[in-house]
Formats: sequence, structure tokens, C-alpha cells
Amino acid sequence: MKKKRILLISDWFFPGFRAGGPIRSTYNMCVALKDEFEISVVTSIKDHGETLPYYGIKPNVWNNDIITGVSVFYLDRTTFTIRQYINLVCTNKYDFVYLNHLYSPFYVILPLLLKWRNNIQGKIILCPRGALHSGALAEKKFKKILFIKTIRFLKWHKFIHFHATNEKEAKEIEKYFPGSEITIAGNFPGNIPSATTEIFKKKGELNLIYIARIAKIKNLLFVLEALENIKGSVKFTIIGPVEDEQYFNSCKKYAETLPANINIEFKGPLSPNEIDKQLSQNHLYVLATNGENFGHSIFEALKNHRPILISDRTPWRNLHENSAGWDLSLNHPEKFSHALQTALNWDDNEFKNFCDGAASFAEKFISSLNLKEEYKKVFA
Repeated sequence: MKKKRILLISDWFFPGFRAGGPIRSTYNMCVALKDEFEISVVTSIKDHGETLPYYGIKPNVWNNDIITGVSVFYLDRTTFTIRQYINLVCTNKYDFVYLNHLYSPFYVILPLLLKWRNNIQGKIILCPRGALHSGALAEKKFKKILFIKTIRFLKWHKFIHFHATNEKEAKEIEKYFPGSEITIAGNFPGNIPSATTEIFKKKGELNLIYIARIAKIKNLLFVLEALENIKGSVKFTIIGPVEDEQYFNSCKKYAETLPANINIEFKGPLSPNEIDKQLSQNHLYVLATNGENFGHSIFEALKNHRPILISDRTPWRNLHENSAGWDLSLNHPEKFSHALQTALNWDDNEFKNFCDGAASFAEKFISSLNLKEEYKKVFA
């Protein structure tokens, strides 16, 4: 039986990593579904925020050696015209055109326009990737709301099949695009490593790690403020690209005011392999996010046997009951401080208990999934 054809159009894709979770989501999806579908990807030749292209990858041609069984076309927009792009996505007959995110002019809005004009024949699947969450909408709100209203006015949402990655996102889609066709299928997580590196935990000392973009929605400043009155020695490693320079400067300025027992290092963005190594050298992952659709770095910490301290604005809940960490309300910053102090006061046995709880939490999540069947409903 001939495989159905999927064209994934996305601003960024593997081997990029600076855009965070959406890259991991689409990469994992392609790897998981490539035996059931014929998958092609159109994306940028540069990673998020980069000026230089990926090393060793040919632009403006189909690459078949990036992921076995998946063809990837890396666009160099300095030499590839709009007309060539239109021919690229419209000439081949795809059964499904999968759009990753919502507000991208070139990789979302233009394909929607082409579909509206009947240039694209395949079914449009669009995954907002958390773009409709209240925390995400709070940034550049006027432009985003205007875009949403324009889609509704033009009735583009009538030909879009929305892919929601959880029930909450499905409700957000229904709120902004009422009457739309929506199918829920969770994100494909990475594999749980067979072995992880252990680290000793001394009472009164804490190695803390943050892995996310540095932007208001990720709420790093909230964590820095929660550290102010912590008693004991804290080494706080901050990993991630700077998306909001003004917010980053506010975080750095505040970090400089913290007492001498709080040692902070900004490492910038790191590759996934480097992140695994960093996780193994830390005791607790922290992310006081204003909203996450999934939170791949959260799952990365759990699967690497590390407890987490996060807000209650993610799908990851009931952590403390499972000895995997805490999911706390941002309305009570004192509770974040208390959790940090509790983790700092752990001895090695208490820390290992939470490490085991984190690993068990990740394993239960994996075992509860039936993702391939869910995605077959998305691409039906």
C-alpha cells in the first residue's frame, strides 16, 4: 500500500536547537512516523537567531542523509525566491501539509494563503505549539490578536485541521477558532536513557539548573528573586539563548545583587548532548514558566533522573505526591523559596529518593502513551 505523504513546514528543524521544544517535537514526530508515512520537511538553513548556516548541509536541495527515511529541504532565503518556494510546496502532491506554530509569516501565513487560493491541494494540519496560551499571547499581544482575528475574518480556520497536543490546548483553539476541527495527540518524547550519571548531594549545598530561552514567558527573574534569602550554598547554571535582550539584562542586573552564597553562571545555548551532561551535574531543574504546552526540557530532566521545581502552568502536575519535585502556583513566590530551601537541605538519601521519583514519573508517562495511534487520527 502506498504511503500517504506529509510535508512539514517549520521555521526551524534539526540539527537546530535554539528554538527549543518545537524542534524536538517535530524531530521526534518524524522519527516515530517515518515508517508509516512518506515525510518531507521544508525549513531554514539557519538555527533560530543565528546568522550563519548549518555547517556541512547543502541549502536549496533535498537532503536525504539528515534523518534516515526523511527528506529535508533547507532554505537559504538569500538565494531562494518566493516563486521557487511556492513551486516547492505546491508542485508535489502531498496528502497533508503540517504547519508548526502559528505566527510565522513565511512558514505558516504564506502556506495558509496558498491553501486559500487553492494552490495547495493537501489537507492543512496546524499545531499552535502553545502559541494560544495566555502567557504566550501576553507578548506582542496586539499583533497576535490581530492575526487571530484576521484568520477568523477570512475563515481560514474552516480549512485547517488543528493538532492540539493536550486537552488544554484544544480548549484554547476552540476559544479563538470556534467550530474548528481539532484532534489531540501528545508530543513524542525522547527515549529514557538506560543509565544516568549519579551526583552526590551534600546537605546545605544545591546545584540548580535552568534550561530554556531567556524571555519573559520563561520567568527566570522570578527564580532569581526566590533565591534571595536562601540559606546555604547554591550554584545556579542558566542555559538557553537570549530572546529578549532587555529582559536578559534585567536578570543579569538582579543576579549581581544576590548574596555571595548564590553563584550564578549564564552559559548560553547548548546542544542536546551537552544539556544531558549538564543535567547529570545538577541536583534540581527549575522553570517558573508562565505557560508551557509540553516542556521538553522538563521531561529531559525527569528522564535523566532529576527532580524538578516548576510552575503549575504546564501539563506536568502532582509532582510532589510522586516524589518527583514540585509544581507550584506563581501567586505564591514564597512557596518557591521554601521548595528551594528544602532541596538545598536534602541529604544524599533524600536526594536519591527524589531522583528515583523523577525517573519513575517519566517512565509512567511513557508507558501511558499510545501516540502512533493518536497521530494516525491527526493524519486521517
